[in-house]
This record gives sequence, C-alpha cells and structure tokens, in this order.
Amino acid sequence: MLSSPPIPLRFLQIPSSPMIAFSTLFRRPSNTQGKINNSGIAAVSYVQTLRPGIKVGFGASIDTQRLQESAHKIGLSLEASG
Repeated sequence: MLSSPPIPLRFLQIPSSPMIAFSTLFRRPSNTQGKINNSGIAAVSYVQTLRPGIKVGFGASIDTQRLQESAHKIGLSLEASG
C-alpha cells in the first residue's frame, strides 16, 4: 500500500482587503484554490493537468448572501499550450 505525503494547505490573509483564501496541491498535477471575500462571495477552483500542455479546470462562485436567488456562477475551462 502506497502512503501519500500530507497535503500542504496554505491560508492567505491579504491585509489591504478583508478576504481569506487558500491554495493546496492534492497531487502533483492538480491544484485547488478558494476564497471568501467581505461581501460573502465564496469561490473555488480545481485545475487538473491531463498531460503536459493540456489542463482542464472547474470553478464556482457562490453568493452566500443570496442563496435562494440565481446569483451563482460555474465554469469549465480547457487550456492547451504547445
């Protein structure tokens, strides 16, 4: 059974704006980030490297002050570089 190293998790506090953010690497080719700003918008993103030069990403932005309304956004991205 392979054991994986602990997941590094970084919390970022930017002094000029009231916002809390985090960023972590689950495995070498993937990255997860998130933040919550002072107006209650929570955003998360996940990017996975499929092979060198090709990445796919997913993101969501949720307005926590207006959960019952359609004020939320989701997105999907595909990046190819050569």
